[in-house]
Amino acid sequence: MSRKTVIIILTITLIIIGLVFTIFKPKKINSAKWAKTYSLSSDQPYGLSVFKELLNHQYSPEAIKICDGLCELPEGDAHGYSYLYIGDNFFRPQNYLNKLIDFSKRGGRVLIVSELMYLNIDTVTIDTEYKYVNSDGVTLQSSDGLDFSYKHVMFGLDSTSDKSFYSIAPLNSFPTIAIDTIISIQDTMSIFNIVNMDSAQLLLHTLPDMFANVTMKYGDGLRHYNYVMNYKPQSTYDNSMKEKSETLLLDTEDNKFKASTDKESILLDTEDNIISGNGESAFNPIQIIFTNPAFKWAYLLILIGSVSYIYFKGKRRQQAIPTLATNENTSLEFVDTLSDLFRSQNTPSRLVEHMEENVEQFINRKYFININSVDYIKRISQKSKIDEVEISTLFKRIKAAKNNVRFREEQLINLNQTIEEFYKKCQ
Repeated sequence: MSRKTVIIILTITLIIIGLVFTIFKPKKINSAKWAKTYSLSSDQPYGLSVFKELLNHQYSPEAIKICDGLCELPEGDAHGYSYLYIGDNFFRPQNYLNKLIDFSKRGGRVLIVSELMYLNIDTVTIDTEYKYVNSDGVTLQSSDGLDFSYKHVMFGLDSTSDKSFYSIAPLNSFPTIAIDTIISIQDTMSIFNIVNMDSAQLLLHTLPDMFANVTMKYGDGLRHYNYVMNYKPQSTYDNSMKEKSETLLLDTEDNKFKASTDKESILLDTEDNIISGNGESAFNPIQIIFTNPAFKWAYLLILIGSVSYIYFKGKRRQQAIPTLATNENTSLEFVDTLSDLFRSQNTPSRLVEHMEENVEQFINRKYFININSVDYIKRISQKSKIDEVEISTLFKRIKAAKNNVRFREEQLINLNQTIEEFYKKCQ
């Protein structure tokens, strides 16, 4: 072997080793922190960063007022204002609670989301109590027939108390106030309630986990968010008053956003990924190899041997493999076959069912609106910026086409063009 060849092999080996250390440089990734912080700036499982983004999407930036301390409630007419508290406990001075009740009487919307709360209203005490469900997953049922799935996720912990849920207590009516249940668990645990008193109404929600980041991943967090945040109770004050632009007074435990540089990294690990030690997440295979001297030298020897073998033995010693025929696009043939099949049946109306299903899937993917949602057409119009009449007309045409046994091929082409125009108009 010439000296030049040896130098080339060593140079190539050193380059490969350098690239390996550069690409697979050991990195420490913080494990997920399962504490229920309910912080708006936290990306941890029980943080509220996703909830904050949803608020920013629902309201304009200038309409959200982050309270630093107790929120300053507006004077006079409060229509168009909403007060929202979210955290693991709600304990406010009695005079401030009285202001919130007065704020509600003047037309404001009050929503309190907290595991623990203590409210003294008209000499009646309303607080929370533990009720237990021995299951990691439950279904929340609303009074109007909607269901929301909730999966309790707390990796690495095995405690009955970790599977507990809070509920409003007591669940009955008082001489001066009444509590109406909107969402409950298994008809035994009230999660979302309306406290009615004179012309004031307070919305109380005792499962903030439903708004946490992990629920947005494992449950019906988005559907539940839309239901609760857009739920407007029937109030006794004058609704004929001209509505004002909506303003949200956001009250949380930390009462402020953290700086973006303080944002925590997150790795949603699983039960199979828990390791003993200093709390770091599991290494990738390359990291494990280079942290063990024996594995490291074995890996390097295999790498050097492989490079040497390729250099000296990589020449071809057999006849060239003949070139294979070019693969044909069988997908086009499949489409042509289906087209011929439908033409031979001479029933264009059968294709309408597939077109309708494609439209529904497009709306669900783009706007997260299910066909069974309440005010289906109205919600599509609000998000797509297309007039309700035009959307309703489109669905009526599809329905009429499905029921028309004499549906012609020309009508099918026109209907398809209308649907394509709808896709282009959707924002």
